[in-house]
Amino acid sequence: MPEALTDSWLLRAIAAVGLDDPEQALVQTVALCADLGLVSADPGRQGEPWLKVVHGGRSVSLWVASDEVGSQASTDATRASLTSLCRAALARVVEGDKHRQTRERMNMLSSVSFEGLLIHIDGVIIDANQRMCEMLGYELNELLGPDVVSQIVAPEDLPEIMNRVTNRIEGEYVVTGVRKDGSRFPAELLSKEGRIGEQNVRVVAVRDITERERTDALLRESEARLRELTDAAFDFTIFSRDGIIVAVTDGFERVTGFKPEHAVGRSLLEFIAPSSLPQTKRIVSEQRFGSYETVALDVHGEPLPAEVVVVASTLDGRPVRAAGIRDLRVARQLEAERRALEQQVERAQRLDSLGVLAGGIAHDFNNLLAGVLGNAELLRERVADTGDRECAEAIVTAAQRAAGLTRQMLAYAGQRDLGRREPVDI
Repeated sequence: MPEALTDSWLLRAIAAVGLDDPEQALVQTVALCADLGLVSADPGRQGEPWLKVVHGGRSVSLWVASDEVGSQASTDATRASLTSLCRAALARVVEGDKHRQTRERMNMLSSVSFEGLLIHIDGVIIDANQRMCEMLGYELNELLGPDVVSQIVAPEDLPEIMNRVTNRIEGEYVVTGVRKDGSRFPAELLSKEGRIGEQNVRVVAVRDITERERTDALLRESEARLRELTDAAFDFTIFSRDGIIVAVTDGFERVTGFKPEHAVGRSLLEFIAPSSLPQTKRIVSEQRFGSYETVALDVHGEPLPAEVVVVASTLDGRPVRAAGIRDLRVARQLEAERRALEQQVERAQRLDSLGVLAGGIAHDFNNLLAGVLGNAELLRERVADTGDRECAEAIVTAAQRAAGLTRQMLAYAGQRDLGRREPVDI
């Protein structure tokens, strides 16, 4: 081994350390050490290496290829110089490993991201991920430059974007994106300020929300159909979440007298009459669906009997319980009137039955009276005794009065007219 490193060797070593490829730089540096009698593998001997450098998890070990070693002073100087060179080469390798791992991690995150990513400086795009390219249909080099934003954003949304760029406004907003083929799609953007080295940049995450918009439209359509159906089938509908009213339909105020804003945010149970509170509270707490009857209270505190039909639904995309309410007050009144009419019909039928019975009795009684009256009149004409004549006269009078009663019974039965009616001075 030489006692001192020559200038030409040092220049060659410095050039090797400075190679663009850090791994190749380390290989060349170790190869130059072989010219000095130092090898990177122990030539069959055991023991510690002559030189060992460790940096960032990587290491270089050198052994002396022969037993010829210079003086201690020159050997120590050589060892220090070689240690510095190997450490510099190792540092480049370790730094390169870190950069490679960072690039691999960034490339992985970029490739598997569900969102497109753009990095721009005052509207000039300097980088984008693969997902962004796929979303827009461009190659990466086509997305870089100062005039790309006007190509990938609908003209009507450009002023808003430039205003946010100029005033460095962060946050979410929705614009209309334009693909390379000219087709449009709704895009949700989230912008954040960042830095690359000393340069301020803006990172924009772009999400294609076409499917979400379609789903939201279907939900809104479904909600609208549900409202139409409930409006047609019920007097009003209450939407609640965890027992708290979140919305009511127009008929709520007309039926209960409460304004919608007075009900929203309050518990359903606040509008239930005490008599129905236990049952309704149990149904609400158990999150039961189906139909049941309850008694609510209107704005004046009057009972409001109601039929309730509860189904699961959504409101503004969030799950709710939709309760269709049918006011039973009119139905209950009609039911009471129907029962009253039925009772009147029953009474009329009973009276009619009594009339038929009275008519039958009157006819039979009248037949009996005809025999009594005829025989009494014959007896009255035949008897000579004054007392017997008076008795016969009494029988005739009583029979005539009974006949008059029979005529009244027949009139009650509707089988003959009562005759002339005249006012009586009571």
